Amino acid sequence: MIKVITVYEPDPEKWIDHKVREIAMTSEDRSENLVEKEVTYTLYKDGQFFIVEKVPARVDLESGEQYFSPKTVESLQKIILEKRKPVRTIETPVYTFV
Repeated sequence: MIKVITVYEPDPEKWIDHKVREIAMTSEDRSENLVEKEVTYTLYKDGQFFIVEKVPARVDLESGEQYFSPKTVESLQKIILEKRKPVRTIETPVYTFV
């Protein structure tokens, strides 16, 4: 199983609370504002976090949502599943939310 974790900072003006987004029904709000960027992709699999840097993606400027091409997704899966040697390793603290 592969879990995709997306982290972004939404516009707080568009959120009523932490779960409900206020949506204005204008054509401007329905349009997409996507830009090509290199992002850091994170994956939690089999009790391990994997981080892949400099991944090409289309990023929504408003929501921060990241979109990957099928070719990029295949490459990401290959990197993780083949267990390639990483360019570096980091230690990550883990906390319990109480």
